Amino acid sequence: MSDNFSASLAEMPEADGTDIPPARAESGNMSEESKLIEKIRPAIVKVMTGYGTGSGFIIDKSGILATNAHVVAPAEAGDQVDLRLEGASEPLKGTVLAVGSVKKRDIAFVQIESPRKDWKTLTLRPSLPIGAQVLTAGYPRGLPFSVSRGIISADPSPKEYFTAIQTDAAINPGNSGGPLLGMDGSVVGMNTFIITKGGGSEGLGFAIVSEEIRRSLQQYFKIGNIRTASLGAIITPEREVRDMLPGAAAEKAGILPKDVIVGFNGREINDTEVFLKQLRAFMPGDRVSVDVMRNKERIAVPVVLEAEREMPRMRLAIIEADQLPV
Repeated sequence: MSDNFSASLAEMPEADGTDIPPARAESGNMSEESKLIEKIRPAIVKVMTGYGTGSGFIIDKSGILATNAHVVAPAEAGDQVDLRLEGASEPLKGTVLAVGSVKKRDIAFVQIESPRKDWKTLTLRPSLPIGAQVLTAGYPRGLPFSVSRGIISADPSPKEYFTAIQTDAAINPGNSGGPLLGMDGSVVGMNTFIITKGGGSEGLGFAIVSEEIRRSLQQYFKIGNIRTASLGAIITPEREVRDMLPGAAAEKAGILPKDVIVGFNGREINDTEVFLKQLRAFMPGDRVSVDVMRNKERIAVPVVLEAEREMPRMRLAIIEADQLPV
């Protein structure tokens, strides 16, 4: 096993002992940071399942909160989870509204079950530059609410299916799904995974950028799910189509094996990461144009994207290591 490994923040069991709220300074003596924490605190939620705990944050006044898909897994839309808010004497129930793929869209939305419609919310904002100060907030290892301070350590980094911000602010198991905040209290990302040797924070934390949370919420409001848009094809790193799922969007549109994807919706595609980034900006049901090279001829193929399907096991078994379902 390698000395380094990348760990999704598998949520930990509830810590022993009673959650004791920390002592608070008199309002007249509070620092600007303390005032900021008091401002954001009511919008940050502990998410509890039968498998552990994580964090979340409210993004809509109706009581919709965002968290990671891996926090609520294996729950599906319609299932319930337990929630605890600061100052609440009893846990509340939450209904899972939508769950993305843990590997491709590690985002979930949960509705707080309450008649209240004036919940404190956090605002999503674009990423910050390297060196900008940030806070992580949540419930690490099931402990009471806590915050950690750090900086943005690197520019947003496109992963295979999502873009992440790197920070040295402490992120530990249980922080998953909680916000990475600018010093104005707005959300720049959702704490999602760490690179670690020992299982805890070592200054290499990563958060899904807020734009992907915003786009997922818009998709939920529009079509009722946050499933990833797909062509239903399998491509090589050079974007050559090797195979297609029967009846999937690519096959219906007339894309053929050995076609090479060279353009997507009016943009030249010379890099697979760029193609994936463009693809995930759309949702199932969107109409796009895919340019392919076929027998040295460039052809524009109109495609209606579909929701990504579960890849049959037999089909997965024959996919070579460097090939990619899209």
